[in-house]
Amino acid sequence: MSSIQADQTILLLGAELGSISVLGAKEGDKWNFIIEVGDCAGAELLDEQAVRHVVRVSSLEEVFKSLDRYRWYRLYPITVHADFRAALWKAVNDRRASGHEQSEILDRWRTVCGPDQRA
Repeated sequence: MSSIQADQTILLLGAELGSISVLGAKEGDKWNFIIEVGDCAGAELLDEQAVRHVVRVSSLEEVFKSLDRYRWYRLYPITVHADFRAALWKAVNDRRASGHEQSEILDRWRTVCGPDQRA
């Protein structure tokens, strides 16, 4: 995939001492995505700048596959792009283990992208 300029925030997740951002750029009917994972925990210990990992992918399924290693559905959603609310809500529900998620996190997911949300 060529270099893209992601101009829209698709998903922003807050985590203790870090964050995960999924940025997107729409080219015609196709979206391309950049996933940025920032970790400040190691930086404090190493007296360095925050660690940042960047991955470029070309489908929402690839986004989910890349994020799954971070158990992203257990993180606090801060921003969800209106066009992706339904897909993210489905993905969260597909991935969560019944009864094991913190209810306040699931409530937050429901608030930002659940079935009652409108664009």
